[in-house]
Amino acid sequence: MIAGWFVAALLLSQGELAPQDALQFTAQPGISWKATFKQRFYAPRSAQQEIAFEFTGSHRIVRSADGQLQVEGGWLMSQMWMDDDKLPGVKGEPIPYRWDLASNGFPRLVMDELGDSRAFRLARIVAFACPMKPSAYWLEVHPASDVGQVPRAQHTWKPLGTETWNGRKALRIEFEFKELERQHPLLATGQLLADWSTGMLVELHAEGTNAQLPGGENEQYDFRVEYRVDPSTAVKWPR
Repeated sequence: MIAGWFVAALLLSQGELAPQDALQFTAQPGISWKATFKQRFYAPRSAQQEIAFEFTGSHRIVRSADGQLQVEGGWLMSQMWMDDDKLPGVKGEPIPYRWDLASNGFPRLVMDELGDSRAFRLARIVAFACPMKPSAYWLEVHPASDVGQVPRAQHTWKPLGTETWNGRKALRIEFEFKELERQHPLLATGQLLADWSTGMLVELHAEGTNAQLPGGENEQYDFRVEYRVDPSTAVKWPR
């Protein structure tokens, strides 16, 4: 997967950040890290009926033969909770959502396999998590996909200010993601944290409604998503 968002981009927080202090999205070969990704889905009307997954993964940035920056690495599923009786139709689906494009902390990467369309719908929450436009508050509309009738979606972001992560400067952003023109639109709200010197996603917390499990029944599930980089493994990150 090619890291297409390494080009310079700016994020300005409302009032606090001047243009010269804007976040720069940069990266270089040799950067490496480990991260944990958790996803939990609740059956409609009952938080006791759930399916949950936890993944850990190691990743590093390399330069390909054609000079492009890309990320090597992958995920290992470390834990899974599942109730087949209460969640019919999920059997045989070991990883119900494809998070390949988010597996390395660079949400703007190209996703090489769309997989189930319902997977792609939910993956876009992370795929478009980090904005790339200079504004105190901004909105972006993502086009529909021809694959699996994935609807148009809308993202809004609001920078909340800076804080310290792993002894480094980071920018916290509040976001909302919602689908458009659908009877049961998927909706997610949450916050993310982006490292100041690299622009990398280091934390993501989101909650939402109307997710559908691939291979499962046509029901809308509530869900929670968490992504977190292990600060002790962040190696060769520029400052």
